[in-house]
Amino acid sequence: MNTLAIPRPLAVGILVPDGIDATIDLLPASRDFHYSIFVSLVDLAEVGQSILFDVVVLMLPAFSEPGLAFVDQVRKLGFNTPLVVIVTTPDANGIAHAFHDRIDGFISDPRSPEIVAAGLIAAHQCYSLSREDRGAAFGLGDYVLDMRQHCVLLRGVAVKLSDRQFRLALMLFRSAGKTLTRASIEQEIWGARLPASSRALSTLISTLRMQLGMRSRGPISIHAVSGFGYRLEVGAPAGKMSPSVVEDDDVSHARQAA
Repeated sequence: MNTLAIPRPLAVGILVPDGIDATIDLLPASRDFHYSIFVSLVDLAEVGQSILFDVVVLMLPAFSEPGLAFVDQVRKLGFNTPLVVIVTTPDANGIAHAFHDRIDGFISDPRSPEIVAAGLIAAHQCYSLSREDRGAAFGLGDYVLDMRQHCVLLRGVAVKLSDRQFRLALMLFRSAGKTLTRASIEQEIWGARLPASSRALSTLISTLRMQLGMRSRGPISIHAVSGFGYRLEVGAPAGKMSPSVVEDDDVSHARQAA
């Protein structure tokens, strides 16, 4: 899988617990990040109801038992977001290992904003890719379908789709290699069978192909199966197609009308 690019500035929620002297100057000043800084869990939780953070950061002066308690409290807020701990001093107590199973990344004794930026981006990217395991994303080849944003990442670049386009893409990608009937697709997308003369599905297929940059004989492509439906072909050798598959939906309609 390719490394994800950043399609937009990352929304970063930062908790600096009251009374802790953390160095905010370490945060990278960049158009890649939008920061919201909090001194209490209550404020973070309240704002987090309306802002979908890409990364939540907990800034601590050192690895410590109280720090672990803060981590657990942040986790209890239930954000579907990577949690990164920034510790402004080295691990003098030797308990950094205790943090590993509770957070998605940590930055210890950072020497520059560039190091912090790299850590935040890496945590966001790894979390985005691993969401497939939690059902929030689905990846195939150069494509990642993001259920949270209702978009497709193509080689790391976000492609915004309409609701119908995204639901159709999700159906096809989840059933890669299997033929879906027109009836099943229409029922899922429109909630009912469409008239036989309707071109709505073929038009939706055509626009989805264009949005996703799919070629008829590319490594991943959508093909019409004559008289039946559609199939997402994966890894077919160039120039070769299954005998029952036609290149274009218009051909399928022509054969059915013949």
